[in-house]
Amino acid sequence: MLITDIILMAGLPASGKSQFVQKYKDLGYVILSLDAKTMSYASDTATLEREINKRNKVVIDNTNTVALNRKVFIDFAKRNNLTIGIHHMNTSKDDCLINSLHRVYKRHGQVFMHFSDIPSGIKSERKNFVISAIFSMDKNFDKINKSEGFDQVEVTKFERQENWGYTNKAVFIDLDGTVRESTGSEKYPLEINDISILKNSADVLKKYKGYGYKIIAITNQSGVSKKVLTSQKVVELIEHTNKLLDNVIDDYYFCPHSPKDVCYCRKPQSGMGVLMMHKHQLDLKQSIMIGDSTSDKTFADRLGIKFFNPSLFFDR
Repeated sequence: MLITDIILMAGLPASGKSQFVQKYKDLGYVILSLDAKTMSYASDTATLEREINKRNKVVIDNTNTVALNRKVFIDFAKRNNLTIGIHHMNTSKDDCLINSLHRVYKRHGQVFMHFSDIPSGIKSERKNFVISAIFSMDKNFDKINKSEGFDQVEVTKFERQENWGYTNKAVFIDLDGTVRESTGSEKYPLEINDISILKNSADVLKKYKGYGYKIIAITNQSGVSKKVLTSQKVVELIEHTNKLLDNVIDDYYFCPHSPKDVCYCRKPQSGMGVLMMHKHQLDLKQSIMIGDSTSDKTFADRLGIKFFNPSLFFDR
């Protein structure tokens, strides 16, 4: 822990800064939050100066990712003969994205995959839909150096909570190119007659279901955003796919968004995995992901799920 007069917290949104802010508060520091608009980077150091004049030690709680913004507080400290340190939550972009999903689920019992999914009455979540900010800040994060003028620098790696006490396990499956293929004009079926089940799909999944695995389909369905499918049609096609698989699928979720859209659900994003993890109380370390694309493998890697290519898993 830092022991300077002024401490800057630094890190991407959802990087775990709040847990350390509380630790500093317990040590007697006054917390000033830029997010709460108690002060601004540009010129308003009046709040900071007021607390310092009271002989309080202060934590500036914000992302503080830009060196030029950090310099405002460093210069203030030097002018007033104060020590200043920075506590960097060096949490990866992927961990921040997953952490933000867990936070929303714990607060609301659901995951808001897209900004449009958030009810207007939940203003806090509309304000803190941070996926775009995480990507942007990660790309433009100015490396933190003691040479900026800090007296102390502390770096903490966020530890993702791995043990939620869940004991169930699942086989997550992609659909198109994994358990089914389209005989129609598109790579994905547009009508139920387009669906052809790939070799060994039903038999292998039924075997794993017998081993106690839940079978959960998670699929990107950008045909909805292209207006060649409706969400209702996607549901019909998944339900018919399940019928052809002898109803082995226990649950499913699909992303209707375009690759250019900003959402938590489109693989390789982790939204569908986090949602199903909590909904079915899954231990992801015991679970498996089967998919035919790089996005499926990245999805699995981010969540710590063992990945298999369908040709190997289904012995094709």
